[in-house]
Amino acid sequence: MRKILYLIGLYASACYAQPPTHQQLDQFNQTLQNFCHAQQFSGAVLIAVNDKIIFERACGWMDKKNHIVNTIYTRYEVSEIRHLFTSMAIAKLVDEQKISLTTRVQSLLPNSQIAPDITIAQLLNHTSGIMDGKKNSSDTLLAFRPGTNQLYSHKNYAILASIIAAVSKQDYMRFINDNLFQPANITSSNYTPNYNDKQATCQWQKCRYNLSIADLYKFSRLIQSNTFLSATSQALLSTQPINTPAQLNEFVSVSQAKLFNLEIPQTFSEFGFAGEWNSFGLAVWHEPDMVGQSGKTDHASTIFVISPTKKFTAIVLSNIKGPGSLLVYKAIKGLLGYSVEINNL
Repeated sequence: MRKILYLIGLYASACYAQPPTHQQLDQFNQTLQNFCHAQQFSGAVLIAVNDKIIFERACGWMDKKNHIVNTIYTRYEVSEIRHLFTSMAIAKLVDEQKISLTTRVQSLLPNSQIAPDITIAQLLNHTSGIMDGKKNSSDTLLAFRPGTNQLYSHKNYAILASIIAAVSKQDYMRFINDNLFQPANITSSNYTPNYNDKQATCQWQKCRYNLSIADLYKFSRLIQSNTFLSATSQALLSTQPINTPAQLNEFVSVSQAKLFNLEIPQTFSEFGFAGEWNSFGLAVWHEPDMVGQSGKTDHASTIFVISPTKKFTAIVLSNIKGPGSLLVYKAIKGLLGYSVEINNL
């Protein structure tokens, strides 16, 4: 599900985000606890500046009925953050010259009915025209001619998962575990079928990834490592969005926008907001320049951002729905010295 992020304006003139004082961290922690006491947030938060964790806390209930509280080691459903795993897996295959961003999907999945001119790049950055809501990823009805517009679609990433399996000759989950999680030393992750899926098997589109904030921080370090990827590492973290008009998505209602005190530009429809993505499908936000992913389900709300230029990482994982993760993220931006403004939705 698409998302809104509060992005905060340019701070002073420092090159990197400046580590907060102990007093500021104490105040932020109190703000976090207040959100939890008000039942606006339940989960865990990690902030790192210049490759050093400066804040790592949890609050709320993991299992209220049995009086089990959240900890920094609790595993949370990561929602659309799993798209980052797919993007990075594709980047690794590109790095190994097994595929390219211009490779046509039909050449890799010849038995599919996907439009013949759709490329891997167009799946990654949501310019394929493929829409959610169809029963099969092979359905050929397109919202627009590939490459001429943008429309956020989970189905793009379901197809990418099939490509990863076909090219690597490995199950998608096994490839992610062997090539991403193990190099990142992530040992406590798991994945389970969706709540409404009675099958025991866990395919990409029917699976929930569950990770802790520590797991995701390890993943963030791997993304930023110059040794894991060579040729594609700079493009993977690029904060330059592709220059394609974005079609609005039906993910955020006007009533929700008013709840967050968002001003709705006249160019936005009442159905939702558009976004920006780089060539590898990471969401791009500005002031400051950041890449990452955010999302929500009926059971989770998540935010994962990296600022390659300002050298900070912020991870917010919540096990309840609602605006709580956005409120926490807004507080994080204030903690790092940015003024509040809506820059890119």
